[in-house]
Amino acid sequence: MTDEGSYPVGSRQVHHYVAQMNLGRFSVEPDRENPPLWTLESGSGKIGKSSVRNEAAITDYNRLDDSDGEHGPELAKQAFSEIETLARPVLDKIAARHALTPRERIALAAFLQLQYQRTPRMRENMRFVTRQAAQLWAQMKLSDREHVRDFLESEGRTVTDEEVDAWRSGIRDMIDSGEIAPSPGWNAEVLGQFAMADDLPARLCAEMTWNVIRAAGQEEFIIGDHPVHIYDPEAYPDRNGG
Repeated sequence: MTDEGSYPVGSRQVHHYVAQMNLGRFSVEPDRENPPLWTLESGSGKIGKSSVRNEAAITDYNRLDDSDGEHGPELAKQAFSEIETLARPVLDKIAARHALTPRERIALAAFLQLQYQRTPRMRENMRFVTRQAAQLWAQMKLSDREHVRDFLESEGRTVTDEEVDAWRSGIRDMIDSGEIAPSPGWNAEVLGQFAMADDLPARLCAEMTWNVIRAAGQEEFIIGDHPVHIYDPEAYPDRNGG
């Protein structure tokens, strides 16, 4: 397991969790090599000057731990780059008010789905869901005394019912107190951003109507650090969007 705040050894690159091509569209000089940006802190309302390279980015955010040689360390980063390359001309067509082909809709849907998954907010959500699922699984296994007995006796020692129950109780207490907090591991978290990437984009194209809303005149628009949102107009206030 990897601590939630740690990063793989060998930090070398800053990885953006909001695509740079999107950030650049919000600059007054989008054609510059590193377009300048004005930033707005949502908590304080403070305005500052920055640039595309310095915003919505974390060091080695998508770098895989390749200590076992199973994955290239930049596999996830490369995948995001390829999706962005396919989506860039599609966004240009939308900006130019041109209709999209079915293939272009798929490319844009894939980009939007992955942009939604790749932000710190969604990474934290994935960690939370994974922890909850792991705790439920552990509680289910702990409720089976014979399963626990088999586990404890797997090293060749015999245990009594009292020892089995004491071990079960101790592990439950450690889970409830947070002393044991299951984590998906760093690589699983990074690769988990691509969950449903082979299915959801096609559903977005086949099952949903797409509308483009344009700001009138010189109206300003602010991009957030979680720029893709789900809105369900039929959901009750205490329900999540679907």
